[in-house]
Amino acid sequence: MERPLLIIQFITGLVLIFGLTSAQERWNFSADGEIEGTKINGLEVRRLNENVRFVKTGKVILADNAAQYIKDDVLHLNGNTMMINGLDTLTCDSMVYWSKLDSGYAMGNVRYIQPEKDRLLTTEIFHYWQTDGYRGSSFIANGYTRIIETNRLITANEIKYDDELQLMTLSINASVEDPTRGIFGDEMTIQYADSLLEMIHVDKNAFAYNDLNLKIEKNGPYQKFRDEMTSKELIAHFQEENISQLKLIKMATTLYHVVVDSLLAGENIVSGDTITISFQEGDIKRLQVQGGALGEFNPEGNNTRIDTTVFYGGEYIDYHIDEQLSFLSEGAFMEYEGTKLSAGEILVNWETNILDAVLANDEYPTIQTKGESPMKGESMVFDLVAKHGRIVKGKTALNQSFYHGKEVFRDDPNVFHVQSSKYTSCDLDNPHFYLGSRKMKMLPGDRVIAKPLWLHIYDVPIIGLPLAVFPNKGGQRQSGWIMPSFDSYKSIGTGFRNFGYYWAPNDYMDEKILVNFFDEQGIHLSSNFKYKKRSGSRWYNFQYNGRISGTIKRRIITDEIIDLADEQYVREDQRLSWNHSQKFDPTQRLAIKYEYVSNKDVYQNDQEVNLQNRLKQNLSSSFNYSKNWKTSSASLGFNQFRDLSIENRTPESFSYLNEGIYKSYKYEDGPKFNFRIGTRKIFGVGDSWYNSVTSSYTMKTSIGRRDHSLIRETDSTWAFGDTTKLKYGGIKHSARLSAPQTFFKWLTVNPNLSLREDWIFNYKTENDEGQEIDVEGFKRRLTWNSSLSVKTKVYGLFPFRIGKLNAIRHVITPSLSYRYQPDFSDPQFGGDLYFQNNGTDDAFDYFKGSYVGSTSKTEKKTYSLSVNNIFQAKIRNEKGGYDKSNFLIWNSSISYNTLKDSLQLSEMTSNVRVKSLSGSELFRVKMYHNFYKLGGNEGDDDRKPIDQMLNIWGGELPRLTRMNISTDMKFKLFGSAIGTQLQNTEVDSTEDIEDEFYSMEKPSKSKKKGNNIWESKLQFKYSADWKHTDEEWDYKFSMKTVSSINLSKNWTLSYIADFNLKEREMTYHSFRIYRPLHCWEFSFNYWPRGNSSGFSLRINVKNPELKDIKLTSKDGKRGFGGF
Repeated sequence: MERPLLIIQFITGLVLIFGLTSAQERWNFSADGEIEGTKINGLEVRRLNENVRFVKTGKVILADNAAQYIKDDVLHLNGNTMMINGLDTLTCDSMVYWSKLDSGYAMGNVRYIQPEKDRLLTTEIFHYWQTDGYRGSSFIANGYTRIIETNRLITANEIKYDDELQLMTLSINASVEDPTRGIFGDEMTIQYADSLLEMIHVDKNAFAYNDLNLKIEKNGPYQKFRDEMTSKELIAHFQEENISQLKLIKMATTLYHVVVDSLLAGENIVSGDTITISFQEGDIKRLQVQGGALGEFNPEGNNTRIDTTVFYGGEYIDYHIDEQLSFLSEGAFMEYEGTKLSAGEILVNWETNILDAVLANDEYPTIQTKGESPMKGESMVFDLVAKHGRIVKGKTALNQSFYHGKEVFRDDPNVFHVQSSKYTSCDLDNPHFYLGSRKMKMLPGDRVIAKPLWLHIYDVPIIGLPLAVFPNKGGQRQSGWIMPSFDSYKSIGTGFRNFGYYWAPNDYMDEKILVNFFDEQGIHLSSNFKYKKRSGSRWYNFQYNGRISGTIKRRIITDEIIDLADEQYVREDQRLSWNHSQKFDPTQRLAIKYEYVSNKDVYQNDQEVNLQNRLKQNLSSSFNYSKNWKTSSASLGFNQFRDLSIENRTPESFSYLNEGIYKSYKYEDGPKFNFRIGTRKIFGVGDSWYNSVTSSYTMKTSIGRRDHSLIRETDSTWAFGDTTKLKYGGIKHSARLSAPQTFFKWLTVNPNLSLREDWIFNYKTENDEGQEIDVEGFKRRLTWNSSLSVKTKVYGLFPFRIGKLNAIRHVITPSLSYRYQPDFSDPQFGGDLYFQNNGTDDAFDYFKGSYVGSTSKTEKKTYSLSVNNIFQAKIRNEKGGYDKSNFLIWNSSISYNTLKDSLQLSEMTSNVRVKSLSGSELFRVKMYHNFYKLGGNEGDDDRKPIDQMLNIWGGELPRLTRMNISTDMKFKLFGSAIGTQLQNTEVDSTEDIEDEFYSMEKPSKSKKKGNNIWESKLQFKYSADWKHTDEEWDYKFSMKTVSSINLSKNWTLSYIADFNLKEREMTYHSFRIYRPLHCWEFSFNYWPRGNSSGFSLRINVKNPELKDIKLTSKDGKRGFGGF
């Protein structure tokens, strides 16, 4: 609106100076254009044109045109309308003003300025009316509305203000923001008190934020961070325009940053039914969470002593920010670095990182390390950083054992000290036996160390030791003797096992030295040294752990043990291994593995009769360093491999090798360097087609590989061990571009381009005599291929209600692709660079046998079609919901090569997998079908396909050429005296079959169900292959079984067997008799055949950690095993 500023100031001055005082004061009006009187609907109207002016005391109205209804004194103003009321100004496109009511209805580009109140309102439609309230008027604003008042912005699609209630209502996209904070929601009400903000209430989809300026490093710059809060409902209270409390109601979550001396200590993510946040001078002072509270604290670098994520929760959480105190109650828990602490009430001091937990609501303070049983007590104090703690009146069931003590101290994640302790595997209040000690040190997953220690049976002390170390699974801490067990085997004789010493010089390393001796085998000395430490923040000592183990075996080759001292009758075997891993930070790792054996018999003559060791046929050593970034990674490594199955074999065993053929038995590979940039979007995130274009890049570098090989020179001459072949290295660059697009929301089209750039620094060529020679020099090669694939998904649903089965869904995924690769021997694709033209059709490849591989000389144009079928069952579960199970998967694929001279259509490959509704696999089938007719005559043995298609449309079916069927099914049979049941179990329910086969000392345990008196676990493995040229199936069929029968309430007889069903022969079997004696157990094992044939009679404590407390007899030999 254009008005001379001097005119407006002059008119305003006249109004202020000479305004009338009458309550019914009339307008003084003027216009530059015509002023005329008329009637509209019988009402007298005065029309004013061009630069209309209305003036009253304290008020001026300007417009392009106006109509004044004289009787009611109503003004209709059009074009560039402005109302000046004191210092307030209202401008708009048009307006209706009721003078008697002092009410207006403004439309179009409304702008209302109130300088005294520092307020600006903009909207599309603005209706206001006079009130007796604090501000003197109420209003309704429609359209996108903005209110700016004293560093505060209020926006919504509709705003209503009731001046008498001082209540503002915001609808649709409501928000209130100041320079550092904001509140958003679908619907919002704002309560004022004497024009000051008192309360904000968001009724739906609330969101709030709070901006902070913090430092990550002490001397670093300030950076912007944002606290965020969401909930269904939000209530914010203010005092003197400053927020004092924020209450998030229903599905509340908050992310806020923890600040210590302007440094970012970490971020806290908290959720619950209700979250109440209290503020003081704009800073968060207290946070309370009620109802299903869960939290997650993520520390920031070195700004806090907490170095990994802390998870916590409870029914109620109260966090005092300044005091750095957290109070959790009712199901309270805190989980940190694999350790979980829970209690009825927990108090955490984050400044000292000390946690106090007490008994409340019948919830005992409990500490549990991952993989271990919980430890409980009446109260607990725990240091989250040092991981030290104390439990009063502690008790636990740990590794099937029970511990009691007046006080239990924890000084490491897996170290407990118990005062006045009892250790037993008997679960009675008055145990049948226990190991009592004034001081006991427990290392879950390792061992128990006690001094002194007394074995009590029925409270009667039986035997005592000044110091005892007995196993508790794993490896760590304090020095002590390890007592042996005494055994007898047919293959190695009678002797003792695992007599030695446990040495723990500090909390970061230990060593176990063990000796085994058997009178028909010899002596076996082993050492196992372990280390693990986290110390400091420098790259070289951040975190590392490892193990060095070695064995020396002196085996006698005669039947006299006295010959062990005579070197001519002794064979010594040595083994050494080292495994080391080091993590410099979460993105950098180092792994080293080294293995050495003097000969392969180190594994074949294992006294432990360890099947895994006896089957070991190779050694591998490696060095690898890796570094990861957000979207890329790099690694540096070296490998060494040695095949023990080839060494020490005669040349005749390699008669299958042709003359001149090498067989590698050892190689060193590297150094190797790899670098990878993961898949990333080239043109950023967006909805345009080019935003889906992605790229990836990989570089692989190797200095080379040195192979140590044997070679068959002639039928009678061999070279072994001294023949070395050097494969020179190079650099491989691989890049991939992809641009998947979706059309019609159901069709996916994906073009791909793969590029490969190879560099070598030593290549092969032919000399003038046609001999292959190596030449030093640089060669590069660029190869590529492209493809285009199209796929979609088709769904079908079939109602099929039988029992728990509700429906069957069929998902079909057809895919069609085209792939092209040129012939790189063609000059236009670089053939003269990659091949030496020796005047023949078969040019010599410079890259032959190199690190990067030979160059492709075959042009490929291939179309491929695949159809994947998944049949899913929708099954009602026990919770009333539904689970999906893929019970049938049938995938088929076929390809067509346009460049082949004949038989361009490949065989169709089909893979079928059938599963039970519970998810376990029943069997799988693989089939190959050919679409071409066979040549030759019927009955010929060497008939081959000819280039003539079968008449599929005429009823000729594709020929089945090959087929494979395999299954690995597990069953459980169980029954009572009157019947039998059959159950198809899950895989993990019978996985212990393997354990019982390869462990000769594990007793069977009867698991009765109802009145079942017997149980048999069966595992069938079946594999069959068929070819159209064969007359019979080539198959393998085996069965393993672990069967048991309860002879009485306590006596169980077990039978274990392995059958080759094809050859109808038994490959292994054994018998076991077992009886539990509450906290002890009796077992008799008998092996009729094999290297370990013999028997074992054993009475020992049930707990596997205390099985060294036993009475053993094998093949008539007796012994008492101690601790």
